[in-house]
Amino acid sequence: MPVYLTSLEDPITVDNVLAFLEPYVPYTLGLIGNIANSRPELVKAIKVYTSFEVDFSKAFHDQPRYAIPTSSTGAEPGSNEGSFSPPALFSIIALQPREQTRFFCSADLKGLEAATPEEEAHVQEFFKEVIPIVAAFPPDNEDGPTPEYDIDPVGVKGRGYHVGRVHEKWIPCLDPITIQRTGPLVCLTRPPPPPPPPQGASTSSTPLTTGTGETPDRWIISQFSLSDIDFIKSTSSIPRHKAYLESRTHTSISIRDRNCLTDVNAVGTSTDSNPVAWSIIQADGSFGVLWVEPSHRGLGLGDLVLNECVSRLETYHGFSGNKVTGTGILGWQWADVSPANARSVQFFSRQEGWKIGWGTQWISFDPDADPATIDWSYRQAPTEESRRQDWGKNPRILLRRKDSNVSN
Repeated sequence: MPVYLTSLEDPITVDNVLAFLEPYVPYTLGLIGNIANSRPELVKAIKVYTSFEVDFSKAFHDQPRYAIPTSSTGAEPGSNEGSFSPPALFSIIALQPREQTRFFCSADLKGLEAATPEEEAHVQEFFKEVIPIVAAFPPDNEDGPTPEYDIDPVGVKGRGYHVGRVHEKWIPCLDPITIQRTGPLVCLTRPPPPPPPPQGASTSSTPLTTGTGETPDRWIISQFSLSDIDFIKSTSSIPRHKAYLESRTHTSISIRDRNCLTDVNAVGTSTDSNPVAWSIIQADGSFGVLWVEPSHRGLGLGDLVLNECVSRLETYHGFSGNKVTGTGILGWQWADVSPANARSVQFFSRQEGWKIGWGTQWISFDPDADPATIDWSYRQAPTEESRRQDWGKNPRILLRRKDSNVSN
């Protein structure tokens, strides 16, 4: 399968890529957010690869710009004349040398319906082409997306490239290249709220208080300090690098308990006490690491953090394109939560407008692997214990372990 490159160095190209992804929302929210929220210099570094050929650099004057296929051969003949229609089955990925990436396949639109053998083969063929491309990324950032990994129980070491929010239906067919994964997670989404009444009723969200902000009573609201990062990182099961969390401090919400502070300075904050609740707006526009310390649960801090995040999204706009409007990407809000964390799932489910969506996982693959030597029929065992016992049955992992032993 050939893959086709689109470079995002031109603003018109960026806008056309975002316009192409928009009809596939909410499944493309991560891809849209990663592009729209990136700084201009990082947008130019993003390389978009598709399984179909299209020139995104052209300005599309007819509306709609893109037509979602209604048949296996594309759009119906004569429909949406002047617009571009991709094949019914296609894949697209936005590769970033220093960030996590996002992947979308058109079969994601089938929701919980299991992938067909044809669809799985398509995704595998697509990743066969992607692996060598990622391998060309220089490992010049030890805390970036290609860090050293160390996988138990076989002790393999090397580079790993992270793909976030992969639809759960692709996990079995991507097992042969997966060296680490986090999940399963459930994607919770909130569609754009209905327009306000004609009178223009004001929003109900609480205005964001930043920097020296303070609630009237017990809680002090600010952003992460750099000294908080290690503590924040330690509470999350999702692999996030320290440098990434540091880069998101400007979108962070941090709440401290005034009763726990021993040395409150002139602006009402202290660095000698850890936050008791926090969250960030991720690079893709989703809520991330929404956490309340066990000692402070049941006090309404989750609602307070969420309200502050929503208020931040109302004024936070991405650095490129014009697709970041309202509260979140295209007015959507979303978060990935572990289904084992019943408290978090219930928390979001009881918020107005939030719905439980599809399952996702975060995977890391080895960019140095040779696609030709991988056993693409490999499937991990369904249980964690069996997975650990059978992990070495993957020929690629055995090969890596052998090479590691020789080099040591």
